[in-house]
Amino acid sequence: MAQFKNSEKPKQGVDIAVCNTLLPCVEQLLFVYLRLMSIRMRTRPGYTTVISAYAPTLLASGKDMDEFYQQRSDLFSSIPIGNDVALSGDLNARIGADSWIIRFGVGKINEKWAAPA
Repeated sequence: MAQFKNSEKPKQGVDIAVCNTLLPCVEQLLFVYLRLMSIRMRTRPGYTTVISAYAPTLLASGKDMDEFYQQRSDLFSSIPIGNDVALSGDLNARIGADSWIIRFGVGKINEKWAAPA
């Protein structure tokens, strides 16, 4: 288990629980940011990358949001083509009335999670 060296416990963070029987399949554990981590696992069809994310809320500073979304983009770019990807966590998404996901949203969609053009 990874631990923080400083005595102050972080106020936010992410984790990924892995069943003991799957631990031998874990090839890589990557702590990207307090709010973002991934593991890469060997599976029968190839490799699977599991990402756990805890996106900043709308009350977070612009700097914190920009840093998170940049780290998220860098992490997705680093995943080898052909890997299966599972994304989990609290994405603090806002599904607006202008959403491409559902048509019953409220307000405006969170542009950081908008569909690619």
